[in-house]
Amino acid sequence: MSFVDLDALKHMTAILGEHDHLAYVVLFLGAFFETLIPTSLFVLGEVFFIAGALLAGMGILNVWAVLAALYAGGMLGDNASYWLGRHFGVGLFEYLARLPVVGRLAHRGNYRRGVAFFERRGAIAVF
Repeated sequence: MSFVDLDALKHMTAILGEHDHLAYVVLFLGAFFETLIPTSLFVLGEVFFIAGALLAGMGILNVWAVLAALYAGGMLGDNASYWLGRHFGVGLFEYLARLPVVGRLAHRGNYRRGVAFFERRGAIAVF
């Protein structure tokens, strides 16, 4: 008895091989939403990075296109999050704090702790 249905796996890889452009879009969106506030709390980027690496390693996707899609998605998501924070500031944080699920993580206490951390550590805290 096997936990993996190899026929289903072969079928899925065949579909991805035929529609590889959609796989690149999914990888890009996964990296984008993994770095975008507040969706980064729910989207696990590792799933997309590992899937992209596996598909590229199997020869289904081009490794350079996977790298470009993941890198561009992550970079644009980070920049969009920065722009949202820069443009809306604390007002966005207060809005997120009122949301049912996100509000558990985005509350005044965590905000103050985050500000104190960056004031204490300075620019090195980014890395």
